[in-house]
Amino acid sequence: MKCNNKTMDFGLEDIDQINNLIKETCIKAGLPSSFNRISWEFSNRLSTSLGMAYFNTCSIKFCRRLWIRANAEDRRNVIIHEVVHILAYNVFRDDGHGKHWKALMIKCGGKPLACHGVDVRGIRRRQRRVQVTCGCRTHTVSANKAGRIRNGHPYKCGKCYEPLFENNIV
Repeated sequence: MKCNNKTMDFGLEDIDQINNLIKETCIKAGLPSSFNRISWEFSNRLSTSLGMAYFNTCSIKFCRRLWIRANAEDRRNVIIHEVVHILAYNVFRDDGHGKHWKALMIKCGGKPLACHGVDVRGIRRRQRRVQVTCGCRTHTVSANKAGRIRNGHPYKCGKCYEPLFENNIV
């Protein structure tokens, strides 16, 4: 079990509780040696997911902003939820919320729910939108897509098939 150093603004008791629950979940699932392979950290990149399991690296990321809003039961369930994802994938190749995942969730004492109930209002960052033009009209696209257009990526209008360009570049 490795805890990334991105957890420094949370207390040591939080870190210990997470580690203990991961270990307890692995033991209840009958896979105690899996505990040493699973790493976790808090992330600022997640916005509406309370947790995310990564099968290829046996790692878990928890949303820092939602973690603060979550109650103890939501935190407990999301830890079990993500650990069980990793275990179900490694044992059964179950990469979703399938029957093996559900059975392990129940066995490990978690609620087999696909979604959390933490309020996400105000967490998600609103994506900046930019006006671009073609031969027939004005389109609104994401700032990322506008940047690719600016750098020469050939996007075309679906109606007139003319290339899109940013309004202030003309």
